[in-house]
Amino acid sequence: VRSNWYFSINPNNLGLLYLERLIFIISKILGIHNFSYMLNAINLVFIDGAILMMSVILRKYTNKKIIWALLPVTFIISPWVVVAYSDTFMLPLLACLLWIIQNVTELVKKHQLTIKAIVINGLSFGGLLFFAYQLRPTILIIVVAIGVEVLFSLLLTERKQKNKRQCLLYIIVGMATVIGLFGVLQIGKSYATKNETLVNINKNVSFTPTHFIMMGMSTDSQGGFSMKDYDYSLKYAVKGDQKHSQGEEDRANIRKIKKRLKNFGVTGYLKFLALKYYRNTSDGTLAW
Repeated sequence: VRSNWYFSINPNNLGLLYLERLIFIISKILGIHNFSYMLNAINLVFIDGAILMMSVILRKYTNKKIIWALLPVTFIISPWVVVAYSDTFMLPLLACLLWIIQNVTELVKKHQLTIKAIVINGLSFGGLLFFAYQLRPTILIIVVAIGVEVLFSLLLTERKQKNKRQCLLYIIVGMATVIGLFGVLQIGKSYATKNETLVNINKNVSFTPTHFIMMGMSTDSQGGFSMKDYDYSLKYAVKGDQKHSQGEEDRANIRKIKKRLKNFGVTGYLKFLALKYYRNTSDGTLAW
């Protein structure tokens, strides 16, 4: 019952649950009875895969010796090597997404970009993005940032009006392909979730994205997990009852977000983000 409540409140972790369930079934078929060892082995495969993909991406811009010296250090000095979680499972998918962006950028520079190439890369990007999103929804932040950079890059580098119109067409086709495939897969996933039997999900209970935004602005926890914020949102998480109406959680969270932004001010919030980044990266453990 406790696990059902957890996944009802945090449906963003269902993707990790399904993946680890698949790994568990495979380990039983292979006769591996220590699931922790199996997870650690898979974890290393994902980390090594991400390192290899990043080396492919960076070798065009950086000396090869520097790549092989620095990339492994990023993971070796952190507990990511021994803790299997969505952070590491998503890494190879993110690396592949960056490789697709690099591939499209190279085609643009060589003036070899075609509608066919856009569709193929768009379908690949949309599919990888869907699976990465199931493991770590925050991947969308990185994707939006990449999308904005690519958009401005394409429009600013092509000075001719004809080329700008062509770039705009490519952007529209690419976005339609990515969003279309992602949407279709997401609809299929929603249908499968409604009919799955692994855990019983209470559809009237869940934390909305505003909860995580609010918690990421907590000075008490320096932007990390806050039990105080968890309890605060939990009061409004049950929807459709006599006490709280639909969307009450969002309104409550947004009120607190606005209050925290007001207390921060512009410079204060920038300082908070800098300290939060420092906390995540300063000691090599990524805030673990």
